[in-house]
Amino acid sequence: MDDDAWEKLGVWAQLQHMDGQVKTEIGRRLEAAFGTSLLEHELLAALLPHPDGLRMHELADALLVTRGGVTRLIDRLVGKGLVERHPEPGNRRVILAVLTDKGRRQTAEAKDLQCAIYDELIGSRLDGQDIAALRRILGKTSRPHPPEADQAASSRGDFPVRE
Repeated sequence: MDDDAWEKLGVWAQLQHMDGQVKTEIGRRLEAAFGTSLLEHELLAALLPHPDGLRMHELADALLVTRGGVTRLIDRLVGKGLVERHPEPGNRRVILAVLTDKGRRQTAEAKDLQCAIYDELIGSRLDGQDIAALRRILGKTSRPHPPEADQAASSRGDFPVRE
């Protein structure tokens, strides 16, 4: 492997390390403040822009978890009063996950906490130019794939699945 390849792997390792540090700290503080996990908050955040709710498979796809995994997450969040299950209008066989008022409030509070943590761990170390450069660089590598490519990769099992 040449030096350029090692350099690229080193950058990838640094990104993974930073991501792990930030997620660990956010998860720890969300659990302490709200009694819910980072993944549960990711689900709540995914529901926030959808006042009429989302289907279970839509949540599973958005969170990169299995349908069984999203069902277990929803069960926990229903038990905490943060989410409700509603039948879809016009097709009562389909169930939608919908945020409760409590879920909306908690999601907003959690967003404030997450922003403070990001600022503490990242923003305090980077100036505005650094943030803009990082955003530009990461934007080059995180462009979405065409939907048909994502669907083909998903059916082959190429995407990691969390539960």
